[in-house]
Amino acid sequence: MKDTLERIHIVLVEPKNAGNIGSVVRAMKNMGLSRLHLVNPVPFRDEVEQRKMGYRSQEIIAGADQFFVDDQETVQDFFLFLQACRFLKLAPDGGIGQLGVYFFYLLSFFG
Repeated sequence: MKDTLERIHIVLVEPKNAGNIGSVVRAMKNMGLSRLHLVNPVPFRDEVEQRKMGYRSQEIIAGADQFFVDDQETVQDFFLFLQACRFLKLAPDGGIGQLGVYFFYLLSFFG
């Protein structure tokens, strides 16, 4: 079961509030998830609201990846990419979330 949970990636795109990020990491911790990726997030690491809402979940925050994308069109391309993969059933063993993470890693290297 733990192997399955390790393959799940949570991607938050443009979260508007540090408290929302804290709530998500708390829910992730409760479900045994640990891989968080944030696209264009608000400042959150040392925010009081995030720490309050994400009580005892700061190890997920510490390990979270951040991606900053200037072009809104690129963010929309990401959603089209995921929808096409789901429709065509192209997801590898890691699933659609893994494809999204690969997409953002490619953006960070080539974007």
